[in-house]
Amino acid sequence: MAVAVRVLSGVYHDSVKLMSVSAAAWEKPGIRQAVAVLGTPMNREQFARGGLLAGQVEHAGPNDLVLAVEADGARVAED
Repeated sequence: MAVAVRVLSGVYHDSVKLMSVSAAAWEKPGIRQAVAVLGTPMNREQFARGGLLAGQVEHAGPNDLVLAVEADGARVAED
């Protein structure tokens, strides 16, 4: 299992688009979990509960896009 998390500063998308991106990622082979959210306090709290609040995510703001994937392997997670 591998986890990849990326924060894209200043990349805002509405929640409908983010739900669509998350759902599409879940359909990819080897993906166990995937989420695309903004770095709001509530979303950062969810990352903390899942043990993923580290580095860039900790400092993400409400206008920053946070992408997180748990996959069967590092290559799948990064892709």
